[in-house]
Amino acid sequence: MLIDHPAIQFAGLGSHDPQTVVKNVVGLARSAKLFAVPTLLTTVLSSRGGPLLPALQDVFPDQKPLGRTGINAWQDPNVVDWVENRPEKDHRRWPL
Repeated sequence: MLIDHPAIQFAGLGSHDPQTVVKNVVGLARSAKLFAVPTLLTTVLSSRGGPLLPALQDVFPDQKPLGRTGINAWQDPNVVDWVENRPEKDHRRWPL
């Protein structure tokens, strides 16, 4: 699950170089796709925080990010439903 990666979140990042973080996130997404790891893209309040990183969306062009209104993804029933209803019930068998 790749949670909340709008470009604006990296603008004020002080602990890491924002471009490095973006490259790492996109690299992780590409690896997940390569190894067929079930991947959910989410955003929170995208109308305020902006859309998902374009480079990340490009990895999964057919997937519309799940929009949430709460900060904690695990409190969103749609996220929990997605995880619990995966055909791959045993998550330990997911590649990676």
